[in-house]
Amino acid sequence: MKTQTYKTMAYVKARLKLNATSAEKAFKDILFSIALKYKFQKAFIIPDSEKVRVIDFYIPRHHLAFEI
Repeated sequence: MKTQTYKTMAYVKARLKLNATSAEKAFKDILFSIALKYKFQKAFIIPDSEKVRVIDFYIPRHHLAFEI
């Protein structure tokens, strides 16, 4: 089951990255301009359910997640 979850996660992330909204692109530009490291379309697997959730932006240094 985990293999299927990872395949689903990769597919979802790829589609979301290709279809980024103008707001996501603008926010990405802001983060880049202030040299803040971030992960775009970061996927998380919810424990015990194997459900995949994708967050628009994740800033690991500050443990922040943003959904635009």
